[in-house]
Amino acid sequence: RAKGSSKYRRFAQAQAHAAILETQVLENTIIKLGTLLALGFGDAGVNIIAENMDASSATVTVKIPGTKVEAIFGFCKIRSFCVITEVLKERTMLFVNQVAEIIHSVVAKHHGAANK
Repeated sequence: RAKGSSKYRRFAQAQAHAAILETQVLENTIIKLGTLLALGFGDAGVNIIAENMDASSATVTVKIPGTKVEAIFGFCKIRSFCVITEVLKERTMLFVNQVAEIIHSVVAKHHGAANK
């Protein structure tokens, strides 16, 4: 058939559309992975990864000199969590999120960065 036929044009358009969708899916996946890495490593980790990335070769440079920072680390543990889950059941995550909201707001008030 001739390239000018409507079936060929529709087929070509469908292929072009599929390629755009594939690219969009790949882009969305990369963004989601970046977001998960940022959550996992926290603010400091994101900066470290960004500084170690070599844009020209798309590799990570692991032997660059570090920097000293002053930091205070805190840890929060919810005691008797098994009992809490048994009592609260489906409301357990609501409770955990409320605790996290309190802690994160105090950390933010003092110009800190909560990691999880």
